[in-house]
Amino acid sequence: MSGHGNGGRALGLQRGDILLKRADLFSLSHLAIAFGQKLGGSGKATTVHAAIYVGSDHIAESSTGGLALMPLDGLATWKVFRMTRGSTLAPLAATVAMHLVDRSRRTATFGGYSMPAAARSAFEEGREGDDVTTEIGDYANQALSEIGGESRAFFCSNFVVQCYSIASEYDNAGGGIAGTLYAIPLDHERTSPADLAEFFETPLSGWSKVGEMRG
Repeated sequence: MSGHGNGGRALGLQRGDILLKRADLFSLSHLAIAFGQKLGGSGKATTVHAAIYVGSDHIAESSTGGLALMPLDGLATWKVFRMTRGSTLAPLAATVAMHLVDRSRRTATFGGYSMPAAARSAFEEGREGDDVTTEIGDYANQALSEIGGESRAFFCSNFVVQCYSIASEYDNAGGGIAGTLYAIPLDHERTSPADLAEFFETPLSGWSKVGEMRG
């Protein structure tokens, strides 16, 4: 399926869906990201950006301008992925994303874009980070209580993984997803958009591809 302009409604997007952007061959920045991910050994190198759908045809994302809510403009091609279980977690991740964007508007040093970390992620393996468990609990408290973490920068896939990891912390505390610690068990510091695509398309990942759209 595809949608133009109102792509969210055309594809039946739900809050918390993850959108992965295909490279635009006329975009030098997209080609550079794809080239870097290809050099890093990814089989999904043409996946160059990640965002979270938050409703009303808007996405939350980390880009060179920092954290922001942006409308779907009908110009990009996105692959859409959705959790196959845990109906409370996806909208919670969308709420976390919106909170972080809002905090970036109120705190000048919070929510910037980390170009070095984004570039490094293209060359590093993004799966199964042992340090994730020890960090996300603190990040969850910092993000939602706004105590600490005033100088945090993000990049696109890092932002997506952190939103779902923070949401997973709260969902697990409330007994939401039995036996699952993180909905996206990847190291947020090293995960590239291509790593996300590879994970979502892995059998038994707990995610399914909804379709592709222009949005």
